[in-house]
Amino acid sequence: GRGARQDAARQLVSLFAQEELYDYPVPDLRSADRKFTEMLACLGMGLRTLSNGDYPCAARLGLQAEALVPKDSLRWLSSCYELLDAAYLWQGDYPKAISYAQNDYDVGERLADDKIRSTALNALAAAHCYTRLYDQALAYSDRAIALERAIGDDKALAVRLGIKCEILLLMNRPDDALTVIEEAIGIDR
Repeated sequence: GRGARQDAARQLVSLFAQEELYDYPVPDLRSADRKFTEMLACLGMGLRTLSNGDYPCAARLGLQAEALVPKDSLRWLSSCYELLDAAYLWQGDYPKAISYAQNDYDVGERLADDKIRSTALNALAAAHCYTRLYDQALAYSDRAIALERAIGDDKALAVRLGIKCEILLLMNRPDDALTVIEEAIGIDR
């Protein structure tokens, strides 16, 4: 019922409030303005529906969240862009996925945030791979891998290497793909 939905929304908002990486301070949610709380709820529900495979709903919620992002917070905007690029990618709407991934990359540039840039480059690599623009996909993938090596995030590096492996296989370069996947597996261990 309505009470259960409200409790679920409060839990989502509470989880987002615990994030420490945002440039926009998360206010005490009891006194937070309705718009900010609604943005958090839309973003949280969008991520949940994305993980459940309901990509059109995730995109709708991402657009709602994007419209509610505080104007002075690029990091919240980045979170919306990441949700939107993933939702459109999985729907097969590659032009929109590329557009949102590029928007996210631009936010990463403005913030000088390598993590945002790497995530966006990985999304751009995937979208270009699925549109059979393999050379571009490989270039984006290599840039994302270089950033992750500099950051030192092994888990993200393994994911980036997995995308590169997929691209190399589609480019009919199995020997190169094998080298890349062996490194990813070594990191995963």
